[in-house]
Amino acid sequence: MLVLLLSYFHLVSCNNIRSDTLLPGQSFSFSAGDTLVSKQGTFELGFFCPGNCEKLFIGIWYTNIKPKTVVWIANRDSPIRPPFNNSHLELSDGNLQLLDARKQRVWDSNLPTASAYANKAVLFDSGNLVLTNGIDRQWQSFDYPTDTWLPGAMIGFDKTKNTLQKLTSWRNLNDPASGSYSLQLGTNQNGELVVQRNFQEQWRSGPWNEGAFAILAQQIYSKDLFNFSYIPTEYSKNITYNVFGESSISRIVLEFNGLMKQWFWSKDHQSWQLVWSGPTDNCDRINFCGAFGIFDMNANPPCECLQGYEPQFKLDWDIRNYSGGCVRKIPLQCGSNNKGFVRMQNVKLPVI
Repeated sequence: MLVLLLSYFHLVSCNNIRSDTLLPGQSFSFSAGDTLVSKQGTFELGFFCPGNCEKLFIGIWYTNIKPKTVVWIANRDSPIRPPFNNSHLELSDGNLQLLDARKQRVWDSNLPTASAYANKAVLFDSGNLVLTNGIDRQWQSFDYPTDTWLPGAMIGFDKTKNTLQKLTSWRNLNDPASGSYSLQLGTNQNGELVVQRNFQEQWRSGPWNEGAFAILAQQIYSKDLFNFSYIPTEYSKNITYNVFGESSISRIVLEFNGLMKQWFWSKDHQSWQLVWSGPTDNCDRINFCGAFGIFDMNANPPCECLQGYEPQFKLDWDIRNYSGGCVRKIPLQCGSNNKGFVRMQNVKLPVI
């Protein structure tokens, strides 16, 4: 669980609290424990070390929630290696640039120099880090999410900007590098969310229908707490959500094991409360029993083949690897008179 994951963090102490804005020529450093803090003190941007602190990252977390809960990481796939002293983030030539102790650039916001007119970086109370000239947003962290989906952020794509917003899990409990799982909009144009593992679909939310997803509608939705929106246009498609009342501090996380979880912060309990987790069981996973297989959560083993079929790889099934699916016991003879249908009761077809 992410709550347990975060208890392993060693985060850099932040003695020098800065404003919510970084101006050209300014920087904040690991050595000084500098941070940016959003205007109402909701989010904080600074350096942190997960696990045994062999790698240094810069990220965003909730300011006053313990254990510290990281929601975005700039350099997840480009960590700073020891020594860490003098590592710093600066705004230079219109770009955010992260430099290590040797003054080597390990990450930047990658705005073309010719169009880099940003004159400040601002951390908002939404958790969004924005590069702006005061009028337009040239770059924002919401366009590059890591494993956490915050209220107001989008999952989707924009052809005009050539951007794709998707969640990507951590590699493991102590390594925030890009993992095997991703959460993004499906390719079938019906507004459903898809969890993939190494580009293979593992789970689908079901198509968007009248303000809800087919599978999630009965499990996650309480319109008093959450409101999801699907926004399709000619050039872009996006899904976002807002939260209300006690759940106003909320997040959706794609964990390193492929589970998608939605949390809200309870002020009364001073802890994260789990609203929903999915897939709820292997029955929700796509193709768990392979081709021509049937999953029964009450059976042992849980997978069986359709009538007239047998496991394609019997030894794999014996060790509960059902991905190979089932094949016909007798080859199909199209010219014979053995034609007909077998009625299958109490079986749910996958959402397509």
